[in-house]
Amino acid sequence: MGKLFSFFLFSETSNLLVALGLGYLAQRLLNQETSYFLLAFMACAAFFFYSLERNLTLPSFEASIFPRKTQWIAEHARLNRLLLLCSGVGSLVLFFFLRFFSQVFLFGFFLLALSYSLFPIMWHGRRLRLKEVPWLKPVLLTGCWVALTLWLPLIEGGEALGGKALLLTLIWFSWIFANSVFFDIRDLDLDSQAGNRTLAMTLGKERAHRLIQGTLFAQLFLVWLWLEHGHIAWLWALSLGTLAFLWLNHRFQLNRQPDLPFFLAADLTLALPGLMLILWF
Repeated sequence: MGKLFSFFLFSETSNLLVALGLGYLAQRLLNQETSYFLLAFMACAAFFFYSLERNLTLPSFEASIFPRKTQWIAEHARLNRLLLLCSGVGSLVLFFFLRFFSQVFLFGFFLLALSYSLFPIMWHGRRLRLKEVPWLKPVLLTGCWVALTLWLPLIEGGEALGGKALLLTLIWFSWIFANSVFFDIRDLDLDSQAGNRTLAMTLGKERAHRLIQGTLFAQLFLVWLWLEHGHIAWLWALSLGTLAFLWLNHRFQLNRQPDLPFFLAADLTLALPGLMLILWF
């Protein structure tokens, strides 16, 4: 495996690309001028959070399922720390160029993100991180991604929070929620070992896959409700990304535990529409 591909596969570059793709797509659907500063902030923030959460707090039991990733992280500890530092500093510097309301809004979600992985809370007499609270993990992850890649451009662009914003929020939420449940299914064995009661574990694998299918078909319907606002090229690109993810979900049902590149492809379906259109236009 080439060094560049290994870096792309085992670092959090895919999350950086997802932030860029979703953020760019949101700006285009909102008829905003492309803000490269805002896209840079989204990319830095996403990379920083996932590098902190996954690379530097990687649970030891993940080594049994993704040993190559665990080995790569251990062998490139200095690089991981450097990337974490650069993305953290970049996020902090760019943060101070945002509007004050955006700063307050994002600071609240930053505290939520810390609670998600690092700071435990009391839940029915147990000290749990938010991602260990049953049913809550995909909802929180989805909310954070919607806030970063859709609501932030809405606030920075001074958009009215009317029906247009609500429809886009529903599209974003259903799209990202399905992706989050998909990864919950991947982590069933890990969560079982860790004692986490996730949504996928509660539903069971087959019903979780059916939930993904139903959510994505609902998202396709919402995407085409957007047709009255124009953007036909963007709608086709969104639909293509959703159909690609539906196909990957079907393949996942047939294969108990695909390898890591398969999940990288699933992650990048969120970035696919935006990245396609960046190249197209």
